[in-house]
Amino acid sequence: MSIKIRATSAVTAFGSNTNSLMEGILGGQQPPSEVNFNAEGDCPVLKANLNSLERFIPKRRLRRVAPFTRMALLAVFEVLEKSGIKVEGDERTGVIFGIGYGPLTTSFEFLDSIIDGGDDCASPTTFAKSVHNSLASDVAIALNISGPTVSLSMFEQTCAGVLQLASLWLERHEVDRVIVGFGDEYHEVLDSVRQRELDKVEEQPVTVPFGEQFACLLLERSDKSESEDVVELSSVVTGRPVEDFDGDETRPSKATLISPPRTLAGKAQWAMNLNPETPVACYDNLLGYSNTCMGLNVVIASEILRTRTVPPSAHSFDLPGFEFFDKCQSLQPASSVGILGASQSRYDLVILRGS
Repeated sequence: MSIKIRATSAVTAFGSNTNSLMEGILGGQQPPSEVNFNAEGDCPVLKANLNSLERFIPKRRLRRVAPFTRMALLAVFEVLEKSGIKVEGDERTGVIFGIGYGPLTTSFEFLDSIIDGGDDCASPTTFAKSVHNSLASDVAIALNISGPTVSLSMFEQTCAGVLQLASLWLERHEVDRVIVGFGDEYHEVLDSVRQRELDKVEEQPVTVPFGEQFACLLLERSDKSESEDVVELSSVVTGRPVEDFDGDETRPSKATLISPPRTLAGKAQWAMNLNPETPVACYDNLLGYSNTCMGLNVVIASEILRTRTVPPSAHSFDLPGFEFFDKCQSLQPASSVGILGASQSRYDLVILRGS
């Protein structure tokens, strides 16, 4: 049974929809940033652009909504508007969110309330919004979705885990559609976390900006899609040892999108097993890095197959022996695109196929 991507959305520094995302990638210019990871200013933080959220929620109601929840709400509103589907009160719509560090702003607000006032003065409201599963629950409540709701957090492997679970729900007919989302928010504490990570490695780090982002897809079984021009979720592989990776797995693909490495030596080693006959692309210089950026790459790959155009790569590293897309390239109908991500020891691979 094939699973189709009905609609996509992406909240990034470029804007709140896939049109602004792809226009930004094609423009090849990093969006402006007022925040940096370090004092030197050579590693910007690409904050998500939430300006259009007031189209869906009145400004007075947003004052009590946590920043990370705002990102998720905007992405879900955009994907539902794009699909034209009404989900209010629907028991056959599921929600699966994959997050990395989680709601950092509210988590540290809760910790600050303990430090400032002790256990007795800790904020129960802030605590409720600091747990990982609060994001998916808040969105489901806001949209009055009564189907199953799940949150997953597996760091770099989050995206593939979410897509596998969504596929399982659809294959077993537990739901008719699944809203899947992937995202991470920025907090200044990440500055020190990043520095500690870099202090542990001897090789030269890749200067990749942090990308605050939330990507969203609406998945359905093929019999539920009304459009003839569709993109299918062809296969999902997750958690396999890097040494077992075989470049033949990406051979059917006309392009492979790779998640940005944070260090050259350890992270580039797995990429040496890529199929050299398939050009690769990475957009880390424009979109930044997060634990869930593979999910954003799935949205980009879906748009590539829908428009049949691969934008030129905008990467901060080189892979000797491999060809990056240096200009726009057209794809033939029924092409496929692979999305590859890896941690130090495991890799994930998602393949999408166009019509």
